[in-house]
Amino acid sequence: MKHVNNSNNKQLDLILRYIPPIYKINGSRPELIGSGILVKKNNNCYLVTTSHIIKEHGENIYIPTNTEYAPSGIATVIKSPNSVIPGSDVDTIDITAIKLENPEPLEQDYTFLSKENIFFHEHSMEDKFMITGYPYRKGKVKSSEKKAQSILLSYLTTPIKFPKDSEKLYFPDVHIPLKIQKRGVNIETKEKILVPEFQGVSGGGSWLIKMENGNPNYYLSGINIEGNRNKSVIYTVKMSVIYEKLD
Repeated sequence: MKHVNNSNNKQLDLILRYIPPIYKINGSRPELIGSGILVKKNNNCYLVTTSHIIKEHGENIYIPTNTEYAPSGIATVIKSPNSVIPGSDVDTIDITAIKLENPEPLEQDYTFLSKENIFFHEHSMEDKFMITGYPYRKGKVKSSEKKAQSILLSYLTTPIKFPKDSEKLYFPDVHIPLKIQKRGVNIETKEKILVPEFQGVSGGGSWLIKMENGNPNYYLSGINIEGNRNKSVIYTVKMSVIYEKLD
């Protein structure tokens, strides 16, 4: 995957390398189905994404590199406290981490996020966040062009209070609700893009923005699981919860 260096912020350049798009083959064409985050803990490398992607598409998923990298390894499911089926419509944790058996093919195009770049503390309502992921795009493309179909977008956002009329069960010690922004920014070209749906952003990251020595630094605070545009909210599962469950 070719990354275009248009940013003056080295951390934003790195964020491009932490977040792979996830594809499946639909008939004869590739189809973007979600996002992931690459994380390293101790000497182990993980692909963290949503359980519903793994549940629905299983062994058919791949990450575009010089080849079609199929992630394989032991899967750790972050189970919901209310004992629902992982990856189901009522699973509000919806996170699976795959301990990659052979991460080397990814390391030419991607980087595994280390503990130093993860935010483990409680956020405040005044904090600023950036949501990243690959919104769903579908189309017939040649195999050699499939990598160009993934556009990593970022959305600046702020935390909100938990909606009182939520139809699903969310947990303040697990989730962060974030306000949805209608316009995203292409991280590589800085072009502003209106995205009507957030399908595909699930599995991407939510980053806490901290001003340090006059410069913004970005710390992974959670993994996006789902958004509700009607209620202007997207939910993210805290990385402190996920990281603890990794072997």
